[in-house]
Amino acid sequence: MKAEKELVDLNDEANEAFYSASKQKTKVDMSGERITFLNFELFQKRRGHIESYKRSREGKVEIEEA
Repeated sequence: MKAEKELVDLNDEANEAFYSASKQKTKVDMSGERITFLNFELFQKRRGHIESYKRSREGKVEIEEA
């Protein structure tokens, strides 16, 4: 009976550790997705600014509304 209780306790500890690790992995995955999204947004803004600069150098100034 004592061995069964120890086994159940170990199983509970293992489940808690697995849950904690899974939760941390989810946080990391979500952070990675967020960073990728922000990098894409920055790339798009940079590209837009470069295109606006080129147009202004060519004399084709456009006013963009945000």
